[in-house]
Amino acid sequence: IIFMGDNGYFLGERQFAGKWLMYDNSVRVPLIIYDPLANKHLDTKEMGLNIDIPATILDYAGIEIPEIYQGKSLVPLVRGEEKTLQRDTILIEHLWEFEHIPPSEGVRTNEWKYMRYVNDKSSDELYNLKDDPKEINNLVSKPEYAEVLKKLRNKLEELTQKYADPYSGIPTGLTVEYIRDPRFTKIIDSKPEFSWFVPKEAVIQKGYQILVSSTKENIDNNIGDVWDSGNVRGSKSADVEFGGEPLSENTEYFWKVRIFDQDNRLSEYSEPQYFQPGEFGEKLTSHNWFQVEKIKPAVFKKNPDGSYFVDFGKAAFGTLELNYKAENSETLTIRLGEKLLDGKIDRNPGGTIRYQEVQLQVTPEKLHYQIELIPDKRNTNEMAVALPDSFPVIMPFRYAEIESAKDLSAGNVTQVAYFNYFEEETSSFTSSNNILNQVWEMCKYTQKATTFAGVYVDGDRERIPYEADAYLNQLSHYSVDNEYAIARRTIEYFMEKPTWPTEWQLHVALMFYQDYMYTGNTELIEKYYEPLKHKTLMELEVQEGLISTHSPKLTGEFMAKLGFADTT
Repeated sequence: IIFMGDNGYFLGERQFAGKWLMYDNSVRVPLIIYDPLANKHLDTKEMGLNIDIPATILDYAGIEIPEIYQGKSLVPLVRGEEKTLQRDTILIEHLWEFEHIPPSEGVRTNEWKYMRYVNDKSSDELYNLKDDPKEINNLVSKPEYAEVLKKLRNKLEELTQKYADPYSGIPTGLTVEYIRDPRFTKIIDSKPEFSWFVPKEAVIQKGYQILVSSTKENIDNNIGDVWDSGNVRGSKSADVEFGGEPLSENTEYFWKVRIFDQDNRLSEYSEPQYFQPGEFGEKLTSHNWFQVEKIKPAVFKKNPDGSYFVDFGKAAFGTLELNYKAENSETLTIRLGEKLLDGKIDRNPGGTIRYQEVQLQVTPEKLHYQIELIPDKRNTNEMAVALPDSFPVIMPFRYAEIESAKDLSAGNVTQVAYFNYFEEETSSFTSSNNILNQVWEMCKYTQKATTFAGVYVDGDRERIPYEADAYLNQLSHYSVDNEYAIARRTIEYFMEKPTWPTEWQLHVALMFYQDYMYTGNTELIEKYYEPLKHKTLMELEVQEGLISTHSPKLTGEFMAKLGFADTT
C-alpha cells in the first residue's frame, strides 16, 4: 500500500498563494509505504520524488524498470537493504503557465534550496534549510554565500538540461529581417521581422513567445524588457513583426523565442541572437555582411626560370597578399588572371576575361604586402555598384605568377576573396555521375562568387544589376542557400535604377512575387505597389493588344515613372 500526496498547501505563510511555489510547504509531503515483507518500521528523511513511485511499483511487481525512467525504486530503502538513495540534489519544477502563477524551477539538497522564476531568472532565492527551515531569509544577495549560489545555479542548469523533454525540441535558425547572423550588419527597419525553424520534435507549432531585451543579462534571465510577445497562438514562424515600441537607432538588442508544440508542451528558449539597428530611412531592406576568405594555393610550383606559378583552385573576386622578406629593395612582377595558355597565365585572354600585371616594390623593412590593383574604368564608373570603402580594388582571378622573388613557399601567398554572406552547408548534392556533381558545384559556387557587390550584378564586366539576370540569380540563389537579403536589396535598387532592354522591366514584378513566396513578407509590395504597376508596361498597350515601345504613351514622363531620367 502506497499513500502519498501530490503537493502540500500554504496556510497563509505565503500571502494568498495556495500551492505551486517551490517552498517546502508545497514540495515536501509525507510518503507512507506499507510493505508486509519489511522486517520493521522505518522512518527516513531521504529525498524521495513523485517520479520514484512508478519505479517502486514496478519493482514490487517484479518487473524490470526501464532505463528511461528518471525515478528510482524505493523498495531497497523500505526493506532496509539500502540506507540511502545516493541522491544529493533534486530538481523541482512547476512549468505550467497560469495567469498570476508564473512557472518556477529550483534545486534542493538536505541543507540548501535554490529557486527562481523561469520567466525572470534574476528573481531568485537561496535558503539554508538547516538554519532557516521556514525559508524566511533569502541569502541570494549575501556575498558570503556566493560560492554556494554559483554551485546551485550551475546544478540547476545541469539538471534542467539533463531532464529536458526529448520530444519537445528547441527553435533554431533564428533570423532578423531574414538575416541569419545579424551581428556584423545594421538592421534598418524599426519594426523588424523575426523568423525561426520549428524543431522537428514539435511536429507542428501551436504557439510561440518572443522576448526582446536591451542587455545580454536580461535575455539570459528571460526578461523581455523591450518586448514580450506573450503566448501567441498560431503556427506562424516566419515574418513575425516586432510588436513593441519602435526600436532605437544604433542600439544593441537581443532576442529569443520558445514555442508550444503539437501537444501544447512548452519548449525551452532558443539560443539568443544579437542585432543592432542602424539609421532608419526610406529603404526597407537591410543588407547582409560581407565575408572575407583567405585562400591558400591548391597548386604551388617553382618554374625552371625561377618564377612561381600559383593556382588557387577557383576564381574569386579579390586580391593577392604576399609575405616576403626582401634582402634588398627590389621590384617583383605579379600577374593575376582567369585563363591559362600553354600552362601560363594568358596575357591577352580577350573579351571580359580578366588579366592584370602589377609591379610590386619590396623592401627589407617590410614583410606583408597586399597587391594594389588598378581599377577598371568600365566597372568602377558612376553607373557601377560601388563597393564598400573597406574593400581594396578587387578583380576575379584564379591564377597568379610571381617573378624575381627568392625562396617563396605556398604559405607566403594568399588569395583574399570577398563574398556576400553565404553558408556552404545549407545545401548539398551528390550522385553517381561525376559530371552532374561538377555541374552542381559550379552552379553553387557561381552563386557565392558573384555576390561580392551585395546586390546581383552582371559579374565583373560592368558591375551593374540587370533585371532578367537578377531574376535568374534570385531563383538560383534560393536553391542553394537561405539568403534573401541580397535579392530584397536588388529589388529596391531596380525601383530607383532600372536598366534595359524593354522586357527586362517585367522581371521586377517576378522578383517581387518570388520574394513574397519565399519569405511571406509583404512590406516591399505594400511600399512599391503603385510604382510597380508601371513596371508591367501595360500602359504601353497599343491597338493590337500588344505592349509596344512605339506607343504614343512612351513619353519622358512615363520613363520617369519607371525610374529613368525624365526626358520630357
